[in-house]
Amino acid sequence: LLRVAARLDGLPLALELAAARLRLFSAAQLADRLDDLLGTLDAGGPNTGAFARVTVGGHRHSTLRATVDWSYRTLPLDAAALLRQLSVFAGSVDLATVEWVAGPSAVDRLAVLVDKSLMVAEPGPTKADLGYRILDPIKAFAARALVGAGEETTARDRHLAWALHTLEQMQTDVDGK
Repeated sequence: LLRVAARLDGLPLALELAAARLRLFSAAQLADRLDDLLGTLDAGGPNTGAFARVTVGGHRHSTLRATVDWSYRTLPLDAAALLRQLSVFAGSVDLATVEWVAGPSAVDRLAVLVDKSLMVAEPGPTKADLGYRILDPIKAFAARALVGAGEETTARDRHLAWALHTLEQMQTDVDGK
């Protein structure tokens, strides 16, 4: 159960949906199936009675996907684009990475994502730095949105360019050149 809770980043609706899934799967089976977070938790649709209903802004949601979709649709277009772009990164990213990927104006868009709890700011490798991480259920949604927007190749190419740039910087720092 700890593995499931950690994977769901403690999101209350996700935990409630996972608890309902424990009628079908053991905790270990559920944890193994969480690579497809949205599919596993939302499988069967809202009419099965096994799904939480939550009201947000007057709208009723019966699945985690519907709740995340509602939050995503309330984003400004440029903040939604940043969320999609960052969905290709594993783990957290620092501010320099966000700006490298999306330009200096990304700070305002990042602030929107953090304010709406679609990304979390957490301590980075040093106490002076923060990292920014997309919660796993949100990342799964954003990755699907990236594909749906036809931006996956561009985002993955940009991610590769960032990785190569980072490696070059590390090599330069080590060699002193």
